[in-house]
Amino acid sequence: MVFPRRSDKRSVRSYNVFSELIKVLKNTSKRFKVMIVRNSMRNFVNTVNPYNSIYIKNLGASETEIGMLSAISAGFGALFAIITGWIADRRDKKKIYLFGSFVGLLVPLVYFMTDVWILLICAFALEGFRIGVILPAWSAMYANSVENDVRGTVYGIANTLMILPTIIAPIIGGLIVTHFGGLTIDGIRPLYVMQLITLIITWIYVFIFLKREHNEPNPDSKLLFVTFLKDYKDILAIKGAKTWLTMKMLGAVSVGLVGPFWILYAANILNASSMTIALMLTSRLLVHLLLSPFMGRLVDKFSRKKMIVGARFIMFIAVGIFLLSSGDPSIMIGSWAIWGISNACFVAWDAQMVEMVPNSHRARWVAMDHSAFNLLSIPAAILGGYLWETLGPISPFLIMLIVDGGLRMPMIYFGVPETAKKV
Repeated sequence: MVFPRRSDKRSVRSYNVFSELIKVLKNTSKRFKVMIVRNSMRNFVNTVNPYNSIYIKNLGASETEIGMLSAISAGFGALFAIITGWIADRRDKKKIYLFGSFVGLLVPLVYFMTDVWILLICAFALEGFRIGVILPAWSAMYANSVENDVRGTVYGIANTLMILPTIIAPIIGGLIVTHFGGLTIDGIRPLYVMQLITLIITWIYVFIFLKREHNEPNPDSKLLFVTFLKDYKDILAIKGAKTWLTMKMLGAVSVGLVGPFWILYAANILNASSMTIALMLTSRLLVHLLLSPFMGRLVDKFSRKKMIVGARFIMFIAVGIFLLSSGDPSIMIGSWAIWGISNACFVAWDAQMVEMVPNSHRARWVAMDHSAFNLLSIPAAILGGYLWETLGPISPFLIMLIVDGGLRMPMIYFGVPETAKKV
């Protein structure tokens, strides 16, 4: 596949988003376009229902128990990612994806059918299994479809296309919840039906239209444990890999600490309505959509690492405004819009991570990246719930800001090699 290459003569200031969008669409393969459509549909599923933690709380779970459920998902995700990431580098990635996503169809079904929170252990275990199985294979296929020197630009424009259908998703979810009774069990439950139907359509679409990679590994190669150990040892020998993985493990202590509690904080502490929550998500997505192509261009033009660190501090500002908003809907929505600027720079994370290893190592590397984060997410999610109940709801968020800003960002800036080529 051939992508438009950047020109040394053209500056970021003269960057024409529409022109680049047309070039990307014309030069990408049908296979990559299928992946963009799939990601769009998955994004819709993820954003149409931001009320999971409220639903679980309404079923009788405490904040600590919500953290425990997240920990179960993280544990299953870490375990299966390490196994399937290795297999995906040696087998048909599409088949691995289809298997994992088929199992994932059960997740919204369990949510819809249960009336007792304890039964959601099954849903969280299945979700962890789904992510652990499909993430390494899918991420490797996606990354291998793009050339390194235009990765930020292509990812940024692809993100715009993938986010576009989801701008209205939180609004749709909010309207459905409002129609069926608000932030109650009966009000949220219909969204799981919508998620299930969308996921079934997505699975069929990928099954029919996604072609397997041209350079799939030899299916006759044996999957031996000694090879398993050697393959992962090869990853750890790559410059910056150990620092990156350590940084991701610390990410569990920061990001994983607050993961289940953003919407719960908005609803229970700041008294946000279902529509305010929907507009918060929509504002973040809209800014993400509008800025993704330009931020992707900057990622290619300047530095992956500088964009990562700069974007993170923008997120810190947004989080601070959100926590101190005193429940003012306009301030809450505005803070999440600022957060969208940081999200638009996430292409820098994606580009930096996948470019640290060769194409043939990417499924394993994605698996290690995912597992490094999830290993400490297991106790972190439970700890976040405990801190919420004992020290106060704001305490997990404060620890997240300290760990992320004081430890993780310096590790990226000083300990990980820059992968962007000098222009």
